[in-house]
Amino acid sequence: TLHPETDRQRQLQIEFCPIVDGDTLAQVICLVTDVTDRRQMEAREAESREQVELLRGMTDGGADMVAFLRNSEERWRSFGELLDSHRDALTHAQVEELFRLAHTIKGEARLQSAGEVEDVAARAEQELQLLRPLEAQELASGERLLALEVLQFEGIDTVCRVRNQLKEMSPVGEA
Repeated sequence: TLHPETDRQRQLQIEFCPIVDGDTLAQVICLVTDVTDRRQMEAREAESREQVELLRGMTDGGADMVAFLRNSEERWRSFGELLDSHRDALTHAQVEELFRLAHTIKGEARLQSAGEVEDVAARAEQELQLLRPLEAQELASGERLLALEVLQFEGIDTVCRVRNQLKEMSPVGEA
């Protein structure tokens, strides 16, 4: 919903409360609450929690986090290269290799409390899981390959964003 005076988008929560008299619906009360500020605060709180987890990862094992980010970016690049080199069709072995890469990224992200990276890898895993039972001619589906390419780019972008967040939060800058 747009606010008429500011053109600012607002989020509204709408509740309908029936008032019943015996078996008859006597009235319906509609309660509309502007929850925009609450949702924005919740989003900032979630982002702060993510940053605290990243800082905890830096202090608990900064070298591990740096290695994780470097390895994840390399794995996402390998993921993209495998997709690019088999643009016409993927074999079942290639689907399994892509799944292994996504699964490894997801597992390492969970160990490093890098939730954003884990989420992208989990979505790639889900997309690849859909390809596993398909026949060879169905593995060439352009829509599925495009979805995997988008996830690969999103994966690299997310790793870079996390790396930049760490740089910004670090008292010494880039290591």
